[in-house]
Amino acid sequence: MPSLDHVFVVVMENHSYSEVVGNTSAPYINALASSNGLATNYHGVTHPSLPNYLTLTGGSSFEFHVQHAATAIALGLCDVAVSVYASTPHSDGKRAAAARASGGGGPGGGGPAGFGGGPGGAWRPPGPYPAMAWEMPYGLRMPIGAYALAASRHMSEFGSTAEQLAQIAVSTREWATRNPRARFQQPLTVDEVLASELICSPLHKL
Repeated sequence: MPSLDHVFVVVMENHSYSEVVGNTSAPYINALASSNGLATNYHGVTHPSLPNYLTLTGGSSFEFHVQHAATAIALGLCDVAVSVYASTPHSDGKRAAAARASGGGGPGGGGPAGFGGGPGGAWRPPGPYPAMAWEMPYGLRMPIGAYALAASRHMSEFGSTAEQLAQIAVSTREWATRNPRARFQQPLTVDEVLASELICSPLHKL
């Protein structure tokens, strides 16, 4: 395994430079470009094989990882694929609250609720941010609205049911019960999920 002097994360490679850098419709990408390195004349010198790719799709990245793994197995590139996903939203929320209490900036720092402020709010780069106008003023915190919309679309197109969505929460909780450090330990049932408060249709609190 060769040692690496630099690692480049390439995003939006199917767009031209002028379409991305400086475009106010892509505030997050431009924030990354301004706070990190911006390589404008580099070319790959090795074959861009599958392991060289990093999927960046926000909270649904791990679903794409499963798709990549299934594709690799189907093509005979490997017999076994391991996809590892970890998240610490509870701890992140506590750190963000502490940063706001001390008047600090940075991730989770000052700003209105859900925009670097508010309980569990995450830092957002400056620039146009539709959720600020169309979701947060009405109490809809990210990413609830986006996930609810995706779930509604899936139900409409593929006929998935509320019970099937609830099973996702049940299965996830089952895995959590095997982890002594997981926040929630009590097993769930589909009926319990469907009886819990409706947060944003069709998604429930549990």
